This record gives sequence, structure tokens and C-alpha cells, in this order.
Amino acid sequence: MHRRLQYLLVLIALTFSARLFAQTPFTGTMKLSGVYGEADGNPVYDLLPITVECRAKLDRKTGYNILIANGLKMSDRHWEIFSAPNSGFFSAYLPGCKPAEIQSKTDIVDGRWHYLAMTFDAVTVKLYVDGVEVASQKTQPNKSYADVSSLTFGYYPGIPPAGDVEIDEVRISRVLRPINGVPAEPFKLDVDTMGLCTSMKRVPIRALPISRSRTTPSA
Repeated sequence: MHRRLQYLLVLIALTFSARLFAQTPFTGTMKLSGVYGEADGNPVYDLLPITVECRAKLDRKTGYNILIANGLKMSDRHWEIFSAPNSGFFSAYLPGCKPAEIQSKTDIVDGRWHYLAMTFDAVTVKLYVDGVEVASQKTQPNKSYADVSSLTFGYYPGIPPAGDVEIDEVRISRVLRPINGVPAEPFKLDVDTMGLCTSMKRVPIRALPISRSRTTPSA
């Protein structure tokens, strides 16, 4: 009985520790308030399979909060992860797939830090929140137009965020990384990493003003 109680206490401690890591940034963050981040487009961000990870904190759900967007929606290589308006549900949009939108039932707009991830192997899109799978959707190809455009953070042209978007770090990988818990340390650069923004410093990020007069490119 005593050993079982010890095991239970350790399990509770580990669970609390994982949640604490998810809600605490490791390094300096990029707070996007009235501006958004932009990095040069790169065809490697179109490769499959792919894993996209980030740590982010959102505080308003009156509109879309785009976390990361690869290129323009008119391209079948485009992908983005975001929070849905009103519900705050963690979601993804991939116009090169049918269905194009994958939405979880997990609200990530609560003023807390979350470890968020999307994986895609060209068939199944999976979404994770704090190391837990929250959505899985099989897809079919939806061919359209391929294009290479900028990688944006906290914004998509014509869709201003509902509120401040704060991002701690981002990693884009060319493999399906196992997402089975909240990382206990910052993302690491390895042979499968295509883009890494730890403290938003490795990939050159430009801070640009958000213009509410810009329109969304037609899909």
C-alpha cells in the first residue's frame, strides 16, 4: 500500500511538471501585437511527411488567431495552424486536402501556454495539444496551384488576429515526430529539422506591421 501511494505521488508530480512546462516559456518570446512575423518562403516547408510544433499563448477568441502559415491559401502546398473564432478550438487548414479543415474540440485560447503540434503524412492529419492527440482526419488530395511564399507567424494576409499572439518557439520537421507528451526542454536542431525558431532567433524573422486594409488572396 505504501509503495502504491509513492507511485501515485510520483505520477501526480510528473503530470503537474508536464503541465507546468507547457504553460511556461523556455526563453524570450515573440509577442505579436500590431505586428506579425515573416520569414522567407522555402520549398522544404512543403515536403511530406511533416511535423509542425510550437508553443503559444492566446487570449482572445473573437476571431481567427493564425499561429503559423506556410505560403498563400491559393497553393495546394499551403498549411496553417490556428485557433477557430468563438470556440478557440485548435485547428489546421490544408487546401491541398479534402477535407481541407481539421478542427479539434480543444480550446487553446485561455491565456495559458500550450505545446501545439500538427503532423501530416500525406494521408492523415493529426493535431496535438500539450502532448495529447485531439484530432485525426484522413484526407484525399485536392490538386490546385503550387506556390512558394513567405512563412508567417501570428497572421495571414487579410485576417488580423483576434488579440495578441505570443509564441515561444517553432520547429518544422521532415518526419513524423512522436508527440506523446510535453517536451521538458527547448526544441533541438537535428538532421530532420527543416526550420527551428528557438527564442525566435535561428530562422531570420522580420517584424512587419499588420495592415487591416490588405485583402485575403483569392483561393
